[in-house]
Amino acid sequence: MADIISLDRFKLQAVATKALEYWNKRFPEKLGLDTRFADLTDSTLAFLIQPGEESIWATYELILAMKNLGGKARFFFMEDKEKMVIIDVGMFLLDQFRFECLKRLGWIDSYPAENYPILELINNYDVLSSKIRNQNPILSKTHPRYDDFQRATKLDKEVIIRRLFPEALKIFTPQNTGDGSTSR
Repeated sequence: MADIISLDRFKLQAVATKALEYWNKRFPEKLGLDTRFADLTDSTLAFLIQPGEESIWATYELILAMKNLGGKARFFFMEDKEKMVIIDVGMFLLDQFRFECLKRLGWIDSYPAENYPILELINNYDVLSSKIRNQNPILSKTHPRYDDFQRATKLDKEVIIRRLFPEALKIFTPQNTGDGSTSR
């Protein structure tokens, strides 16, 4: 019996292959349709979590390509409403990259988006983002703020997690990640 090929998956794979051309030239691993945050090398993740135009544009260009909106130059000619969508998805992905960093550092045990492929989050952002944003990452029991985290309200838990970002950014830098291997 012949293998059944999902036409939707085939079309999505074609879009993903084109969208990932830029990323696959820039980063050491070959990203694909099913790439999750945990599949990124430490060096790629360290680059993507750093503040600055270069890292955020790498993310924006992936989003633009997955939405078949062209490249970086196209962004500047978009309507403000369209730009805000790209920026919103980009900020959402930045949070997920940073949550993955916290997980690799052992500061959190899990985060809601970790099992989703990155490209699926971009394609289904409208549906998935609200579901994911409704849940907090889980602080590791070994973290010094764990007891505070357990007693905190949902909103305060988010604040506790986000306050970890500046220290993580100092530790998890491209210079400190070695040869690009992952810490998993």
